[in-house]
Amino acid sequence: MEKSSNKTFTQLYEELETLVKEFEDGDVDIEDGIEKFKQGAGIAKELQSRLQVLENEIKEVKVEVDERTEDESPDTVPDDYSSADASLF
Repeated sequence: MEKSSNKTFTQLYEELETLVKEFEDGDVDIEDGIEKFKQGAGIAKELQSRLQVLENEIKEVKVEVDERTEDESPDTVPDDYSSADASLF
């Protein structure tokens, strides 16, 4: 197996899907199965780790966007705002 850090998330996921399918189809003998199970467990752990990193990045971006939105949005409606303008939206 190629070192998992050199593979994309999608490549690792597809590799894990292939291993799972082999087990589901019964295409794995007992000796080979143990090694494939270990391989699959390692891939699953790597995928979980990468997902956690991505989730944290998404949370950080969301906080940044929320902060910018709060800074840019007015606290009150301007006096020249008419109800006719609201119907455009």
